[in-house]
Amino acid sequence: AYMVAKEQFLIQLLLTVIIGIAVGLAIFITFRFRILGRIRELVRSTDRLALFELDQHVSESGHDELTELAKSFNHMAEELRAAIQGKEQAIHDIERLNANLEERVAKRSAELRALNDQLSHQAMHDALTGLPNRVLIIDRLQLAIKQAHRTNGRVVVFLLDLDHFKDVNDTLGHPVGDLVLQE
Repeated sequence: AYMVAKEQFLIQLLLTVIIGIAVGLAIFITFRFRILGRIRELVRSTDRLALFELDQHVSESGHDELTELAKSFNHMAEELRAAIQGKEQAIHDIERLNANLEERVAKRSAELRALNDQLSHQAMHDALTGLPNRVLIIDRLQLAIKQAHRTNGRVVVFLLDLDHFKDVNDTLGHPVGDLVLQE
């Protein structure tokens, strides 16, 4: 009887060990594929998202903490996609506005240069004849005198006077006098 009880005990112990191994294996397989697999999916997707691969989405199956984590990850990925798209749109808008502004500045600068050239010409030339006026002549004469001093050269000034020009204006009119001056 002692032997029979011992055999039954060994059989029960063996069955308990086999059942324990089977239950442990089932728990391991469940843990490995249902829990660790989902955690690995989250880790891979997080790593890809960190590299700006913005199309990441993890499955949200279940009603546990990992599902909540997956939902949070997907929400974060969507918010990140939206933020980056908004940033890209803002950069595009800024580049477009900057190009427009640069074009307007260049156009306005060209207009101002043209006006400045025109004003400079008007300040230095006679409006009727287009010839240099007194201001420009004095400036050029001073430059010529300075250069003549440096090089021991000479300066010659030639003056042209129209005698009785007042008579032309008084008898034939100012338009004819203007034509004579232009000629």
